[in-house]
Amino acid sequence: MTNQSQADPSVLVVDDNRDTVEGVALLLEASGHAVVRAYSAPEALNLLDEDPSIRLVLSDVRMPQLDGYDFFRVVAHRYPDLPVVLMTGFPIADEDDPPPHADVLPKPFDARLLASITSRYLPVTQP
Repeated sequence: MTNQSQADPSVLVVDDNRDTVEGVALLLEASGHAVVRAYSAPEALNLLDEDPSIRLVLSDVRMPQLDGYDFFRVVAHRYPDLPVVLMTGFPIADEDDPPPHADVLPKPFDARLLASITSRYLPVTQP
């Protein structure tokens, strides 16, 4: 559990690449968002169970153990009101079976695109 107030919404960033997690976290924090980091989908699911401040999830698609599409489905089932945005550096193929209506953020992305996506789901807080 974090020391952060439950009134402060957090963004959970999930990716098996630590550099990606840290890079996305830095962009989000620079925009005034609190960030929770996870380096696998199972770790992210545990964090979701523990941290009620999480209001948005940004998840990589290609991860071991549980890929982003299946992770998206588990989160949608357990937390139906929690938005999940998928991140991928690969084209989405027909056989990938992405969840319908999933927002997909193509990697690499810049701060402006990330802010555009996150602003759909979270209020912008002033640092």
